[in-house]
Amino acid sequence: MPSLSPTSLHVPPPTPMTNARVSMFEGATNTNIINSHFTITNGNGQQIGHSRGLEMLLEHCCLGARLDSNERFDPPRCAEDTRVAITQHIMDWIASADDDGASMLVLHGSAGAGKSALEQSISERCQREGYLGAAFFLSRTATSAQRSNGDTVIPTIVYQLIQIFPWLRHLVLREIEDDPSIFQLSRAGIMHRLFIKYFKDHFAQFPGDTYKRPCLIAIDGLDECSDCDVQCDLLKIIASAVHDVPYPFRFFVACRPESHLMAALSRELS
Repeated sequence: MPSLSPTSLHVPPPTPMTNARVSMFEGATNTNIINSHFTITNGNGQQIGHSRGLEMLLEHCCLGARLDSNERFDPPRCAEDTRVAITQHIMDWIASADDDGASMLVLHGSAGAGKSALEQSISERCQREGYLGAAFFLSRTATSAQRSNGDTVIPTIVYQLIQIFPWLRHLVLREIEDDPSIFQLSRAGIMHRLFIKYFKDHFAQFPGDTYKRPCLIAIDGLDECSDCDVQCDLLKIIASAVHDVPYPFRFFVACRPESHLMAALSRELS
């Protein structure tokens, strides 16, 4: 199944947008680069049962990192009528129906460039328009130390996804109940067991299920994860999911352009 490669983008501080141009990233297919000053590298709701599985999943989540958590009260957002061009470009990418596979966009820029404000504003717009699947905002300065713990990222994303995919909820929670040791696996192992395999199996079993609305998974502040090796591992896991998941997930990741992350991203683009 075709899928989009990681995309790279560059956006300036909050000033009126100048000419943006699109070009191909050398060595990568279907990869857009927009020059401009951060850099983006490119049921019924109430279900009964599996309460034990849900409790175990929640033990490994950081709910305070979600988009609308109370811990993140009054987060930074883009001011009205700013970032208009880049916001529209990203929304066009998220909503695109040109490909039914997953794709990835990595936004990188220095501290204070406005990455988190843009990620927040995009995520809120996607929430209003029905595109938001999950969001995780990492932070080393947050009240909860779990917001800088990379091991909570995947479980927290999975928890949010089972709220919007009714068929996924039962499968994930049963898997956890059947094998509580699943959280002792590697992050890649957890991603496969609780996320990737179920989307592959579902659409292999129900090929006629053609309604695939694009779904945003936003991860802000990847460099705020307290372990550099975990940062790179998460980036690798997400890039792998782009190729493995037969569903139009839009992984939107923001980080500072730390050398280890840029090197990891370059490897994924090669």
